[in-house]
Amino acid sequence: MNKHLLKIKKRISKLEFAYFSLQHKLTLNAKVNRLRKKDKIVVLFSAVEPSKWKSDSLYKEMLDHERFSPVILIMPDKNNGEIIDQKIEACRLFFLQKGYDFILPYDEDGNLIDIRKSINPDIIFYTEPYKNMYPRSFFYKKFRDKLFCYISYGFHGIDIKEIVDSELCRMCWHLYYENDISAASARGVMDNNGKNICVTGLPLSDDFLDENREYKYEWKEAQAEIKRIIWAPHHTIEENEILGSYSRFLHLADDMLRLADEYKGRLQFAFKPHPVLKRKLYNIWGKEKTDKYYACWAEMSNTIINEADYLDLFMTSDGLIHDCCSFTIDYMYAHKPVLYIKSTPGYPDNTNEFFHKAYDVHYKASDIEEIKSFIEERVLKGNDTLLSERDGFVRQYLVPPGGKSAAGNIINMILFNNI
Repeated sequence: MNKHLLKIKKRISKLEFAYFSLQHKLTLNAKVNRLRKKDKIVVLFSAVEPSKWKSDSLYKEMLDHERFSPVILIMPDKNNGEIIDQKIEACRLFFLQKGYDFILPYDEDGNLIDIRKSINPDIIFYTEPYKNMYPRSFFYKKFRDKLFCYISYGFHGIDIKEIVDSELCRMCWHLYYENDISAASARGVMDNNGKNICVTGLPLSDDFLDENREYKYEWKEAQAEIKRIIWAPHHTIEENEILGSYSRFLHLADDMLRLADEYKGRLQFAFKPHPVLKRKLYNIWGKEKTDKYYACWAEMSNTIINEADYLDLFMTSDGLIHDCCSFTIDYMYAHKPVLYIKSTPGYPDNTNEFFHKAYDVHYKASDIEEIKSFIEERVLKGNDTLLSERDGFVRQYLVPPGGKSAAGNIINMILFNNI
């Protein structure tokens, strides 16, 4: 496509969005009033892969609520390329294991289903703000008479305009946030000043704070004296104009395998890569080398690999080593030592105050020797000098407001416009 045609296409896209945006503003109140008068509200939850399913508590609470009929639709992520079918199958098995009903994105002939005919939702919950990841027939522009809500698959720490103020975020009726500090930060970069942001807490918090939950043990060794450490590398192994490049995976990949071998009999390791990392490694390393590397983590006697939901993994572990922004917050709920691997002298500049406060109560490392020091001192010897500060962070920022669950707050916002 030449530059002239590309400019025309972009201009048409902007005009289309401007029209849709105006239509949205003019019809929003009528759609909300109509919704709240319904006896049964059909809610569609999109799911792109198991590790990004973060609406569990909300889905379950809606299942038990007389006003809601929640439906899970497995969405094909166009960005997954050759592994798109693997992601769909992983989601299918994930929801089968949980005993949830779900709908696959394709019919018996291999064609994308018609969401209006098969589900006809009143509200659509999206998990990703990027329009280029969904098939056109699944994205919001095809549902102008519906209401859209967005629950991020991670806590809000990166206030990049292209993400926080994306077309989808501007078109959402509600954007659910975890606390006032992250909401205020996002409002500062949104053209509408974040008028659709609702501070309710995130359903992910409900899962971590559920005192009655029994956690599944995924590790190979059950002896209490053998500690369990997670290594969770991010996918930013190449320069990205939006996210930057802060993953240290390529520098540490071989060293971490050797480290796991060195600690056999004393430690177990879980390799928890970001879901996008494998796709990027296919482009850099090739499929054969990548698959072989991942297989090493699955096959060693004291290692496992986790490419799915990580809640049980986190809560049965004794420490985390990572360079993943979202885990800067998530692992706080485990109340165990956590190490951030630095690629620069400080924390990534594109993160907000909320994430910087979490980073401040992390241990830090730049190389494999400092990682070993963390393992020896903080995990094996138990000298966790930052524990009380992390616990204070959880109490201040990570408990849903109003003395209720995040799921309960979100339901109240939908039905009554308050928590």
